[in-house]
Amino acid sequence: MSAPEVPHPGKPGECYGSPSTRHLRQLLSVGTQVTLVSDSTQDDVDTYGRWLRYVEVGGRDIGRAQIRSGAAVARVSSDPVWRHAAYVQVEDQARERGAGMWTACR
Repeated sequence: MSAPEVPHPGKPGECYGSPSTRHLRQLLSVGTQVTLVSDSTQDDVDTYGRWLRYVEVGGRDIGRAQIRSGAAVARVSSDPVWRHAAYVQVEDQARERGAGMWTACR
């Protein structure tokens, strides 16, 4: 899963970066307890040292919720991840509905 970048020094950000961040904050307000789920098909960290985990709240896949709302895409930089096929299906549905970035970033 990949969400659009927000603006930061030296970079303007990407289309729908700020709305994507707002949506994530609605899903994960400060203090929300999350469960981090590893993917046995992937390394524990990426080349930048970031943990590679699915984020869940009460069994709800937050990445999938972001994709469903049109605030993220099902992107894989190397081998497909465990949930990739399901993410692609949800992304296709979001694209067909014109959800989030699929309407805003044409």
